[in-house]
Formats: sequence, structure tokens, C-alpha cells
Amino acid sequence: MFLFACKKDKDNNKNKQLYLSKVFNDGLLESEYFYDADKKAYRRNDYTTTNGVSTYAGFRLYEYNSNKLLETMTLFYKNNVFAQKYRIQYDANKKPTRLDDLANDNSLQWYHIFDYNLQGDFSKYSIFNAGTNKKTIEATFSYNDNHKLTKMIRMNYSNNPATKFDSSTYSFNNKNLPASWNCFETFVFGSLPTGDRTFMDMTLDSSFYYYVDAPPTTNRATFSAKQYNSDGYLIKQHFNYKVTGSLSSSTIDFDKTYEYIQ
Repeated sequence: MFLFACKKDKDNNKNKQLYLSKVFNDGLLESEYFYDADKKAYRRNDYTTTNGVSTYAGFRLYEYNSNKLLETMTLFYKNNVFAQKYRIQYDANKKPTRLDDLANDNSLQWYHIFDYNLQGDFSKYSIFNAGTNKKTIEATFSYNDNHKLTKMIRMNYSNNPATKFDSSTYSFNNKNLPASWNCFETFVFGSLPTGDRTFMDMTLDSSFYYYVDAPPTTNRATFSAKQYNSDGYLIKQHFNYKVTGSLSSSTIDFDKTYEYIQ
């Protein structure tokens, strides 16, 4: 229930059980997942896709605890140098309750504390400076009656009193991610606010981001022309971003395609 599609009464994918293998940006390889015999992701390779070339940029490794729950996600640069690690703690009900952010010397930089609403949805996280134990950021999440995320608001507690830092609104379609997809990036905290949205964008129709500034920065995203294979898995969609800021505005368009393994 804490995966990104939130509660899943039924999977939309009723035929073959497939797992995301490769993501392409305008035909260029952007990321690829590798799975063990139990179909748990153990590695992801990442690539930059600039100047019409796909270039290897680094990788992520995933490790699991004795209960087969995701425990760590470790980032490495392309030269195999350790960059950063995230470590997850769970409660007795197997809900994530804390995320530790470790630097490249394995020292604790920040830690995130998670809260849930009465319906079991991931409703809030607070980020604390590990050196001072002071709260720096608090994010709250709102959902509709179908447990689909609709809004996120972040407050900056480095200021006194706390001030709004940014916010986002989301419009999801009626497709859910398969319940068996439990990569780090399928968690809400792995996707937002500045995480990796590979999986999140697969079920989004649109989103709007607002960063408090003078004037504010906004990013209006639309995900359209979705195509699905015969088993109900997304194989292609079009991305359109309209970004406005203090100095300029821009529009970005590209297609993403998806490949799967069984």
C-alpha cells in the first residue's frame, strides 16, 4: 500500500506478469533494470541522452533484508566510485518509517521520518539534519477517494516561522502499477519531490509544479498518446513540459518507450 500507485485492489495487468527492463528517451537508452531469480531488482544502469547519444553514467544497487524488503539503495558513478546510499527502516506492519541518507563516506547526512493517514496512505515526511537533529523540511500529501495522490506541499523549517518551499498537483489515470513492482523508485519517497519519476510518470496524465520565488518557477507536464501492449503494459507515451521562470520560458517535448521482461 506504500508503493506509488498506493492501494491496489486489482492490477490492471491481468495477463503475463512482466517487469520493467528498459526505458528509452526518443529512442536512446536511458535506464535498464536487472532482476534476480525472485524478480527483485538488484541493479539499475543509468545513461545520459544528450546530443543524440546514449552514454553510460552510473548505476544503482538494491539490497534486501531477511524479510525480503528493500533495505538499501546505493548510487555509484560510472567509474564505480560510491556516491550515496539510502537505507530504509520498517515497522512491524512492514511499512517504511524512516529513510537514512548517507554520504559517500557512509556518514549519516539526513534522515526522513514517515507518517501515514488512517487509510494507510503515505501522508507526510519530515527531513532532519543528522548533525543537529533539527527539522529542515516537511512534506504533506493529499489523496482522492481512490487513494490516488493529488497534491504535495513542502514547507521549509530552516526559516522561522516555516515558509512554503514548493508544491505540486497530480492527475493520475486509472492504471495502477503492478503490486509486484517494488523497486526503490516505486515508493512515494523514492519519486518525490526530487527523486526518480520513472514509475510515477507511467500512470500520470498531468502534473503541475510550483516553486516559490520572485517570480515563481513553474513546470506544467502533460503525458499523452499512451500506448499499451496486449497485456496492458505501457509501451510508449509523449512528454510535454512547459517551464516558466524569472528569465525565460521553454517547452520540452520527447517520447519515452518501455521494454519488459517476463
